[in-house]
Amino acid sequence: MQAESLLDPKYMGGLNAAKGFRFETSYILNRIQTWASSDVESFQQETWSDVELFLLSGSRRLIQIKDHTLSRAELTEVLNEFSLRDRTFKYEQYVIASAGLAASVEKLARQLERYRSIDHHNQDERHVIAQKIENTLQLLNLRKHHTLILEKVFFDSNLASLRNHEFCRNAFLGGLVSAHKISTESAEQIFFRTAELLTQSHGKLIKLSLFRDALVQAELENQEASLSSFRLIRKQFLDSLQNEHQRSFFYSGSTPTWSDVNKQGH
Repeated sequence: MQAESLLDPKYMGGLNAAKGFRFETSYILNRIQTWASSDVESFQQETWSDVELFLLSGSRRLIQIKDHTLSRAELTEVLNEFSLRDRTFKYEQYVIASAGLAASVEKLARQLERYRSIDHHNQDERHVIAQKIENTLQLLNLRKHHTLILEKVFFDSNLASLRNHEFCRNAFLGGLVSAHKISTESAEQIFFRTAELLTQSHGKLIKLSLFRDALVQAELENQEASLSSFRLIRKQFLDSLQNEHQRSFFYSGSTPTWSDVNKQGH
């Protein structure tokens, strides 16, 4: 049975669907390159949350996506849902992705980022930040989620630019061209095919091997195109070998040998 590929004709049709994808799709397109370069094996939309990541280790991550500024009330609802899921399966991470954060939630996000950035500091230093986080949770009436937030909850915010489909597309293309040295045309094909795959397979498990294999194929095709345009033996050199009067390597683009130099000196 032939392996499934992003290059299959079924993923080539309806490319205009990329113009109307939702914020959730924009987010996945914006993050899929990071997932593909990590140990994420596959992902699925609309399971227990907007997106669920499955890692090679067997661990899983839940991502809740909001296309607007996350309010304190919404944060409470999301954390209640995450806590419920955590009783059933111990997820490695819970991510809240949003276009922005309300001021009180932004404060909590900054404190968490600071706490995690001083992992190698002493316990006294970390305790000061942890205490600030606890005070913030008290003000937000979220103290019951203290352990979950401190250990597993991550904010991925300030994503309002993903509402702009042109920005999403350009960021995707720029990432591929820069990291994988493929042509813009190849990157654009992968973009449209990935968008089409997300549309056709919404709610189904999607293996990242499809995306990784498409990248490898694009890299090979671009290398082949580059080599085919580079002539290892130029026609001018071959023509010179037919000249019985002068057998010199002195032609445009060649490197002379020591014997050539001696011949030209006499």
